[in-house]
Amino acid sequence: MNKNEARTYYKNIRKNIPEKVRDKQSKEICKKITDLILCEKFDKILLYAPLKFEVDVMPVFECFAGKKEMYFPRVLGDTMNFYEVKDFNDLSVQSFNINEPKDYCKSVIFNEKEKYLLLVPGIAFDKKGGRIGYGKGYYDKFLSEHENIDFFTVGVCFDECFCDNIETEKHDKTVKRILTFSS
Repeated sequence: MNKNEARTYYKNIRKNIPEKVRDKQSKEICKKITDLILCEKFDKILLYAPLKFEVDVMPVFECFAGKKEMYFPRVLGDTMNFYEVKDFNDLSVQSFNINEPKDYCKSVIFNEKEKYLLLVPGIAFDKKGGRIGYGKGYYDKFLSEHENIDFFTVGVCFDECFCDNIETEKHDKTVKRILTFSS
């Protein structure tokens, strides 16, 4: 199936995962992310505020808020950048009905000498790090614009949305690791 068909297929699968199962899988994935953060020496953590049927990574924010610099994406036109968020009050519903950093939040300043954990949401991922997003290419563009930065990209998804192969295009960026409930 092509990418658009796969997007529709996995969106439907994800939407039909029972809420209790999504919650259970999200909690386990968050434990794995927390372990990764504790084992690696990341200078900054780049998260996302989940949509209704995405893996909920907000417990990671709760765990490390005030202990690590935490950043969330904000979309402006065709571009996406990350802004520091210190607590939930720094987020408000913005583009695409997504919680994004408020205007007063400071933009991340990237340093080639620092190491960043970038959690990448997606509708589905494959074993090679391929990803199906929502089709706007914000993460692909962001990573292309910051190729000199040491991002450890981690895709997170539910078991039901982890597959063998996703059709990718030249501009698609793969993630370095995928975390699911089972892997």
